Amino acid sequence: MQRTFQDVAIQINPNDNVAVAKQDLAAETSLSSPSGETWTIRERVPVGHKFALQMIPSGEPVRRYGCVIGIATQLIQPGDWVHTHNLSVGKVNQDYDYQVAEPLMPQPTDRTFMGYARADGRVGTRNYVAVIATVNCSAHVTAEIARAFTPERLGVFPNVDGVIPLVHNSGCSSNPADLSHQYLYRTLANTARNPNVGGYVFVGLGCEGNSVDHYCAPPNVDLDAGALGAYPIGGTGMVIQDQGGFRKTVAAGIAAIEEML
Repeated sequence: MQRTFQDVAIQINPNDNVAVAKQDLAAETSLSSPSGETWTIRERVPVGHKFALQMIPSGEPVRRYGCVIGIATQLIQPGDWVHTHNLSVGKVNQDYDYQVAEPLMPQPTDRTFMGYARADGRVGTRNYVAVIATVNCSAHVTAEIARAFTPERLGVFPNVDGVIPLVHNSGCSSNPADLSHQYLYRTLANTARNPNVGGYVFVGLGCEGNSVDHYCAPPNVDLDAGALGAYPIGGTGMVIQDQGGFRKTVAAGIAAIEEML
């Protein structure tokens, strides 16, 4: 298979002797660059992993970001997958000079703080409420819900530092099987799970691929492992088309957050 190097890989620094695959690369894939250089992938390289751009003898450094990231443990040919089977940290001999300065602030006598413990063992301050758009189409509604909670309005809730909108430009016609959709899904779900978020509202339009149902499943609904389930940290989701439009969704979102607070 013939591919253009720039379409499927990236050399982060001109001095790097490896490149990073932007998608899974099958063995025998031929890559060509505008400068006339060619490489043949010698074995499958998973997305996000490295492959050699030139021969790297055993014991020689592997460079990424323009920096040495490890030492080749065997001869690596151009097009080889570079991973733990042929790359190690190696021995690093550096002269270090340690200096101990007086602390600028008194050191704490213990390791406690006024926070909340989660069932999974994490702890946090739970001082924010997140309003999260599942799709770019709901970004304006998301921002308007959060904008309603001014410092004056939150003044009666001294333990709440803010209601924050989280918007993006994706999620509309995304394919759930695509890597970009999976990254978006994971990012938004983990934002709601953040131990400093005490509650959340997901806002969707209603016809997008990245639907609210992916994040806010009713009890006993068996979604994939990334789903938040039955609002375990105090959250909900709403859909603009179900609420009856822009203004009604903003009002519903404000009411939901007021109930959380």
